Amino acid sequence: MAGIMTRDESVGSVTISYNGNPKVVYNLGPKTVDDMVRGMAILARMWFSIGAKSVVTSHRDMPEITTRADLPKLKDVVRNNPNGLMIGSAHPQGGNKMGGDTDECVVDSDCKVYGFENLYVCDASVFPTALGVNPQLTVMALATITANKIVKDWQQIEDIAGRSNKGGTRNNITAIEQEGTTPASAAAAATYNTASYANTGKSGNSSSITGTAPSSSSSLPTEATRNMTMTTPVTTTSSEESALGLTCHISQPRFCTARAIGDLYAVTSHNSNLFPKLENSLDETIVSGKNWKFDPKTLKIYNNLYWKGFYGRDNDALTLALRYFGGFYKRFWKIDDKTMRGVTHPFETKIIDARSIATEKEVSGYGKVIHLEYQDAPFSSAYDLLKMVDENTIIGKAFLGSFGRGVELFNFSMSRVYDVDFMTEDDLLILFKNDELSHIPKEDELAGVWEGMLVSDSAITPRSQVFYFDYEDGE
Repeated sequence: MAGIMTRDESVGSVTISYNGNPKVVYNLGPKTVDDMVRGMAILARMWFSIGAKSVVTSHRDMPEITTRADLPKLKDVVRNNPNGLMIGSAHPQGGNKMGGDTDECVVDSDCKVYGFENLYVCDASVFPTALGVNPQLTVMALATITANKIVKDWQQIEDIAGRSNKGGTRNNITAIEQEGTTPASAAAAATYNTASYANTGKSGNSSSITGTAPSSSSSLPTEATRNMTMTTPVTTTSSEESALGLTCHISQPRFCTARAIGDLYAVTSHNSNLFPKLENSLDETIVSGKNWKFDPKTLKIYNNLYWKGFYGRDNDALTLALRYFGGFYKRFWKIDDKTMRGVTHPFETKIIDARSIATEKEVSGYGKVIHLEYQDAPFSSAYDLLKMVDENTIIGKAFLGSFGRGVELFNFSMSRVYDVDFMTEDDLLILFKNDELSHIPKEDELAGVWEGMLVSDSAITPRSQVFYFDYEDGE
């Protein structure tokens, strides 16, 4: 057996899919195909020259040749269908290309990610081209240089971290050092801006359109198919939003995976002074301007009718099912200074209200937390342990079993402030019907390509439709 090793061209790309996952697109470049053809011919001639009766190739369309006369045909087969080659690759490089062009590159010459002041990547993914040899020493040298740079500028980076964290918890400085690692695969370790986009309103500052869609247009539950939102990419103006982006952070755990929420839970203390703030509005419905507000600049919704629950951003089957069909909210009302009564309500059903009592307790292994004790069967066989991060953010763990001895089920977070990407049907309808928050788009605003997503209370779907609006005959 003999093989060909070639240094390929920089023709691949890594993008973000509509459901937030990394998407790799790669095809062999023309020069790489020519190198493969030349190498296969050299190896075949070598085998025939030492007496081989046939040569097994690595192309599906011509898996075997029996004479030298087959070589021209093999070359044509490879050139005409390079995707038929069975090839392998090691040491992936260039997923976070280094360079000065912010449209084409992810990091600058200091390995700092564009759009962030305190995020560095220092592995093989920043190479602008493939090295062609094992990159271990180069990665080690690059990581050393980047680490020295971070140490040199540490005070400045600490100041940046302090400014970007309004809750008092230090924003970690993260440097990724793993061969081939990209921010999308670094999970909870790194904060990574997957995109800068927002959706809400009919049009205007939000650069989006909301409307209604036929219930037959989706496989979601009937109520979840009634509304949709169409958006185009925009850049938000909030300094905090631009600093953090759509990243996993203690101040916005709704962007975290389940494991990352657990990691944050382990290192975050419950703010006991905020326990009185657990209480929600006493109103039974949304009252715009009172218990519900919308900020058109940051595209964030404040909803104090309840705490909206969020599962991890994982894409395994169970979490996806929970995210789209198992969304929930929790409401709390004050009994006295030390006790709250509450309910947990699944969005997709109108008949379940799991009653609970919330009190603060010291729990072994978790410190001081809010113990959510469910009152009625079958929910009384479970309990939650909550930690208040700030007035509008909670992280929690759900357990099955008796208090103190339960089996951990999953991690979750809750918030009273969330982006329009997490809007509910009521949020959408308020925005749609309020002429101060949204408006009928003008022709010049409507022209372009718009992505449509279906809105349910539990979650907004990935892109489900694409709408093209353009002028006809100049009008």
